[in-house]
Amino acid sequence: MAAIAGIFGLAFAQALDAATLFTDDFDSAPVDAGLGYSYWDARNSDPTAWSSTGSWWYNSSYDSGRRPTPRSGTQALHGGGDYNWVILTDTFAANTKYTFSMWTQGDSDSTGDAGAGTDSVWAYLFIGDAAGINVDGRPGADGNFDANSLYGVQFAADGFTAETVNVGGGEINAFSGFDRSGDSSWKEASISFTTGDASDPAVGKPIGLGFFGRADAAIDDVTFSATAVPEPSATLLSALGGMLLLGFRRSRRSE
Repeated sequence: MAAIAGIFGLAFAQALDAATLFTDDFDSAPVDAGLGYSYWDARNSDPTAWSSTGSWWYNSSYDSGRRPTPRSGTQALHGGGDYNWVILTDTFAANTKYTFSMWTQGDSDSTGDAGAGTDSVWAYLFIGDAAGINVDGRPGADGNFDANSLYGVQFAADGFTAETVNVGGGEINAFSGFDRSGDSSWKEASISFTTGDASDPAVGKPIGLGFFGRADAAIDDVTFSATAVPEPSATLLSALGGMLLLGFRRSRRSE
């Protein structure tokens, strides 16, 4: 039985290798050295590829003690009550689990709990094809993330989470809240969404990522990864093949 269990485990392990499709630590954004921050719409270019309704990037010298110290490198992004989004060149594949992760923290003077926290953040996955976005690249004709995303979740400092789009359609990964301090005590907030077979409307469409941070939220080190999920029939065939091979080897030994 242990051998059979090992074969099944091997079959799943071979299919569960995650591939990172996108990552950004916000260190490449051009921040004004004198001010220690730059608003998105004040920059000539955006090497991080993000579009925004007005968030701003800051470095480790800006407002230390109140503003969280960047988790990695020298820069992070401040929510400011704005949306940020990017459409990848990658497209959704069938039978694949996608995980969107970001590290979060609140300013030391943040207030409120649960849905009312001034440092709450939201994560979104959406279809980024031309038919499903507005002129700015946001989901839906009206650009409403909470109405047109595939999946969306709110995260709050006290550990509160709420699915705001497609309730039950994805997964909220382990989350226990985040700190409110001016140091580097960041916590990870992530969501997962799994596509169906080739008939899934998302399959073959560009992948869109979005997030929103309230006025006192800080975000750093965004990562997006994909993990192939084997169809039950393929996993069963793989396991049965291994069992037959094991049986053949045992029969040869007994001859």
